[in-house]
Amino acid sequence: MSRGILIAIIVVIVAITIGIGFMFYQSMQPKLPSIKGKRVLVVIFEGYQPLEFNPVCNTLRKADAKVDILAINKTVGVQYTYYILDVKNKLEGIASEYDAIVLIGGPGVYERVTGRVSDPGMPILVELCKMFYQKGKLVAAICAAPGILAKAGLLKGREATCFSNTELINILKANGAKYVSGKAVVVSGNIMTSVGPSTAQDFANALVNYLAKK
Repeated sequence: MSRGILIAIIVVIVAITIGIGFMFYQSMQPKLPSIKGKRVLVVIFEGYQPLEFNPVCNTLRKADAKVDILAINKTVGVQYTYYILDVKNKLEGIASEYDAIVLIGGPGVYERVTGRVSDPGMPILVELCKMFYQKGKLVAAICAAPGILAKAGLLKGREATCFSNTELINILKANGAKYVSGKAVVVSGNIMTSVGPSTAQDFANALVNYLAKK
């Protein structure tokens, strides 16, 4: 047997193995309900975490939800539906139109939550989150983003989690949150928080299941 044929056989075997492994992985994933008709607003900053953004958007869309993107900075690098400064006078309408708002984390969020970067979009986003909350809509955040909800006063007296970082945890606690460790996703009323990239798929699944019940 020639070396070329042997290599070709090995490549085919590896491809088949990978394919079988992927199908097994897919079969092990929980079957999610359809949430057709639900509208979700996903919020991203410059320096957002793709490992959170992609699973969230892909899972919501796979479950038939309508997903739109709100960019806090024009430099997010992906196509977005709204830019925060363009809609600062339309917040009430947006909060009424959507069933949930989901804040994606990442280094850009961390810099803003901890005060390293001042962002004119932050107070507008805080106001929008408060409107969603007051209307009983789902307000969700992952990684560093729960810090935004904490500073908005939405986590006071509520269980919540975030990325395992002392500064972020202290922000949650200082604003009255009951910090929970060791759980991928924490739901308290209409507030949902999650740890970070390692829990992004659990977070995405939890979003779908929550909205399916509404």
